[in-house]
Amino acid sequence: MSFSLHVSFDRVYVAGIFVTIAKEGSFAAAARKLNLAPSQVTKEIKKLEEHLQVKLLNRTTRSVSLTREGENYLIHANEILSRFAEAEESVRQLNTTPKGHLRITAPAVLGQVILSKLVSHYQIKHPEVEVELVLTDRVIDIVSDGFDMAIRTSFDLKDSSLFIKEMDEVPRLLCASRSFLKKNGTPKRLADLPSYNQLIFIRGQANKYWTFTKGKEQLDVPISGNFKTNNLLGLVEAAKAGLGIANIPAYLVEDELKKGKMVELFPTHKLPCPKTYLLYQQKRARNLKLDSFISFMEENYYIP
Repeated sequence: MSFSLHVSFDRVYVAGIFVTIAKEGSFAAAARKLNLAPSQVTKEIKKLEEHLQVKLLNRTTRSVSLTREGENYLIHANEILSRFAEAEESVRQLNTTPKGHLRITAPAVLGQVILSKLVSHYQIKHPEVEVELVLTDRVIDIVSDGFDMAIRTSFDLKDSSLFIKEMDEVPRLLCASRSFLKKNGTPKRLADLPSYNQLIFIRGQANKYWTFTKGKEQLDVPISGNFKTNNLLGLVEAAKAGLGIANIPAYLVEDELKKGKMVELFPTHKLPCPKTYLLYQQKRARNLKLDSFISFMEENYYIP
């Protein structure tokens, strides 16, 4: 398939307008986003549709939606614009100094407690890199949403469309506040746990068991309790307040454990630990700022 140069309009420019319309949901919103007159946006899309001889957008007075052809074009337009931006960036970065805009998404709590500090140290080392760190527990499509990297935690992450670099585990432990144990007693055996109130972290469907391993031995302990949350910081606060026993990432209670306010239970038994992963596109132009951040993470990323 050949790419004709004999076209009376800038196809990369118009593809950018089309992608913006798809993201913003209307011609007017796209015009505001691009600082163009609405009539100009309409004119450029008309040129594109006439050139392709297909209808890309269904228009109403309030919004637009993609036709099947429009959905197909959007996929390729996003890829082309991404590669075009990479080509420009690779030329800019022919020198040895990382610079430019680096867009990263990461889980909210991990980002707030661990990654924000690391990013700050990275920028001290590389002041010409402008970092945008978006913290969310929503799984983002880094290609279509324009991110350079996603940092994720998972027990078993598989995504063949992205390059995956495995980092450290996120250690978890079972703990309760000293005040809770003083009032309710300390469980002596794992089998005692169901008689205590448990604080439950929910992601998707709530877990019904905590799984413990010691050597080759594995035991599933059924859990139930009067507090469930999808927020790890909320889980920690409930445990610190003396509400019950919780399965918590160790880095969130490190200080309380050192001060004796929280107590680790059954330290000889191991809970399943998710791992941290760096995800980025496999096929990409040389990207010095991303490469430097990956190297920085490999050298400095550590979860206590």
